[in-house]
Amino acid sequence: METRQLFRLRPIDWRWIIVSYCFLVLFHLFPSFLITGWTNTYAGPVGFLSWLTIGMTIVCAVIGVWSRGITILEPGVASTLYAFTLIGGLQPQWMFGRGFRSTAWQIVLLLSMFVVGCLGAAFGGWLQMRKEKKRSV
Repeated sequence: METRQLFRLRPIDWRWIIVSYCFLVLFHLFPSFLITGWTNTYAGPVGFLSWLTIGMTIVCAVIGVWSRGITILEPGVASTLYAFTLIGGLQPQWMFGRGFRSTAWQIVLLLSMFVVGCLGAAFGGWLQMRKEKKRSV
């Protein structure tokens, strides 16, 4: 009976998905827009992907620290939705060439952004647990 309880998945909290998506827009896209004018200034895929990965990791880690309990899947889903929004909305010039617009590359990008969001939230959860442990001592 205990092993069933151990491997039981909890349902996804949709409120944290919405909060995570809003945090990504407010603290990743909006500051980038204010600083660079728009994200089209990232001329190549390496600059765009590093901007996206580093920013998403930091924002998802902050979400992981602020959320009580374990919130890992929700920032991952929100990161995927956010990356999907960026692919559809920004469409930098370099995305039109060299086959990047193919569905396979987009699926790989979306899956990798899910992993990045989950890893960032897991790191934030680890920081939160460490802070709680330090307080209890």
